[in-house]
Amino acid sequence: MTPLYFAYGSNLSRCHWGEWRRRRGLVRHLLRYIGNAWLPDHRLDFTMGSGVIGGGTLDVLPHRGGLVSGALFELASGALEALDCKEGAPHHYRRVDAVALDDHGREVPVVTYAGQPSRRSPFEPPCEH
Repeated sequence: MTPLYFAYGSNLSRCHWGEWRRRRGLVRHLLRYIGNAWLPDHRLDFTMGSGVIGGGTLDVLPHRGGLVSGALFELASGALEALDCKEGAPHHYRRVDAVALDDHGREVPVVTYAGQPSRRSPFEPPCEH
């Protein structure tokens, strides 16, 4: 069974995802929103630089007691491959298995993306837009 996808940062934007998907000619319903979710014992930080957007991009880092808010999505066939492409996996970001908390506080196995440790910087300022 394919796990759910935990999205955070710009991947929460329907417009951002839709524009990226359309430019590549991908079908519309690769991701289906399930609900809000939280990734325990993690934090967000701008550790990844992107030449495409001209600034830093978010990364999830282990952080005891931290909590990252995001959303859960069901994945259609081909969705993981599309997300890998969007995230530059495995060179820029890497796919990782994790456990998120759903709206009811239940633990849910998920896949999400974290920066490759060798590509991280202490801080990459986000672009103005």
